[in-house]
Amino acid sequence: MTTSISRDGTFNNNLIREVRRNPIIYDSHHPLHGNAAKKHQTWLEIAANLNEKVGAVKTRWRTLRDRYTKERRRVLMCGVGSSFSYYADLCFLDNAFMNNRLER
Repeated sequence: MTTSISRDGTFNNNLIREVRRNPIIYDSHHPLHGNAAKKHQTWLEIAANLNEKVGAVKTRWRTLRDRYTKERRRVLMCGVGSSFSYYADLCFLDNAFMNNRLER
């Protein structure tokens, strides 16, 4: 296992792909979303697939997710395109975010 995440795009792309395959991580409507043990197990599997530590993978995911959220808001408010290189890859989060918003 590496001690620090490489900053290259391949890692980010692989992380996005892994999270997208596991909606328990990001979709509050997933039947197991509230199951902390199952979510932790999912993160362990993702980290193993990426050959990284769980904490580092979760931190990187939060960074990508938060950047996407901020960028999405800017795109919607200003009507401009995004310069965030992972914007299109993270659009799968829109449905989960929309469902969360409708519940409030």
